[in-house]
Amino acid sequence: MVHAGSLTAKLEKQETFTETMKDLNGFLTTRVFFATNYFTLADVFLYSTLYLPVSKLNKQGRLSFCHVTRYFDLVQHLCHEAGTVKLTELVDIDLNAPPDEKPLAQEKKKEKAEAADGKAAKKADKGAAASSAQAKPAESSKKETKKEGRKDATPAADADKKEKKAAPPDGKAAPEKAEKKKAEKAPEAAPAPPEGTPEPERFDMRVGYIISAKRHPQADTLYVEEVDLGEPTPRTVVSGLVKWMPETELQGRKVVLLCNLKPAKMRGIESQAMVLAATAADGSCVELLDAPEGSKPGDRCWFDNHIGTDFSQLNPKKKIFETVQPHLKTDSMKRAVYVVEVAGVRHLNVLRCDSGEITVRTVVGGSIK
Repeated sequence: MVHAGSLTAKLEKQETFTETMKDLNGFLTTRVFFATNYFTLADVFLYSTLYLPVSKLNKQGRLSFCHVTRYFDLVQHLCHEAGTVKLTELVDIDLNAPPDEKPLAQEKKKEKAEAADGKAAKKADKGAAASSAQAKPAESSKKETKKEGRKDATPAADADKKEKKAAPPDGKAAPEKAEKKKAEKAPEAAPAPPEGTPEPERFDMRVGYIISAKRHPQADTLYVEEVDLGEPTPRTVVSGLVKWMPETELQGRKVVLLCNLKPAKMRGIESQAMVLAATAADGSCVELLDAPEGSKPGDRCWFDNHIGTDFSQLNPKKKIFETVQPHLKTDSMKRAVYVVEVAGVRHLNVLRCDSGEITVRTVVGGSIK
């Protein structure tokens, strides 16, 4: 069950209302229902939480939070048709309402005012520049008199300096100065891009059957496994699991692998996928993710609400796995989940395949990688 208490508190406060609605609107962008792909009690609770805020919104407010409005209208009709809710009246919502033109007109006026302010600022800058330019001749005349005095005092030295400037020895001085100027003019390094949006739907996760596992010939901490992934030939996978389990625990086991990472050589042997495992919060043990009974090699796995279609190779530079991994956990029921928090509500998206949920044997609250 999803608890809407924190949502209610945030929506009741004026200072947190807009931000909470924005977060919820973004969360519902690609969703029909809140918790799963079908109507549940979580939607009834969220509907009851949203009833007063949505009923008080004007036309423009409902358009601003269009995904919340669309979701609310669907759920309110489902609740009334099913007889789940009898104490509230249907909120009249026109989903085809055109956008209000007044805010657009106000935005245009604001833009014109900003443009006018910018022009005025430029004129003021030009006036300041002109006044400073008038003050410069007096200063320049003083400098010229000083220069003339210096020229009269050391004409021979100045002539030597001019010759040196005109004809640099071996043509080296000029390039050095040019390089210095380039270095001075070089722009500062651009700031690092912000962390990307997690995309678990990009993961090509499949059930795999470990045919064999043996120690890596050049590394004491690595296993080399041959894994059947439902493809014409098995894939070679290198895993750092020697410390945590013997070969016999790997062989003949159905596990879950991430299959669209870029292949990487590990001590001379190319690893073509990654076996997913859960590490206990205290680091005391590591357990493989177990595929459910009835699953077979090559079965696709996905997180609830994040079914993907693009399983092309992940670009290492975009850090897609690194962005998603901190959200991969095991819950109190030892299920593999993708955890997201929206508007103060923690939501668990379970990893599953057609045959059931993906679990571990004992690790609770562990990290998956």
